[in-house]
Amino acid sequence: MMRGERIPVAVTVWVEEGVAPLVCALNELPGVVTVASSEGGPEQLAYVRFRRCDGDVAELAVAIGSQLAEHASSLGYELRTRVTSGRPVLELACTAHQVLPLALAVRAFGRAAEEGRVVDPAGHGLGLGAPTLSAEPRLRSVSAR
Repeated sequence: MMRGERIPVAVTVWVEEGVAPLVCALNELPGVVTVASSEGGPEQLAYVRFRRCDGDVAELAVAIGSQLAEHASSLGYELRTRVTSGRPVLELACTAHQVLPLALAVRAFGRAAEEGRVVDPAGHGLGLGAPTLSAEPRLRSVSAR
């Protein structure tokens, strides 16, 4: 049997209610998939771990980091790089009361990226869509790992 090309599909998974807006916002970014999340607790930050579908997180880290620094600097958040199961992922973390404002900032970043308004420090546009997804309707999945 011949293996076909991989295509994006939408799935439903259960995530903690307190972090759901940020999970959804990150999954709306072209070529991005979330891989883990937690709404945190009294002494812990809420977080969402995510990566690009092609596995390259460096360009995504620069793009989202610079955009959030410029437009969401008043929000308390942390953008970190992690390695999970041997794969690099980004982790966006914040206090519980900052989840919704941060999710709105991520959505604004996504709109700016789609319109070509997100650039790296050298002035080059940062496209987020994986080549296999660019011509297809963007359906995103959330992984419950």
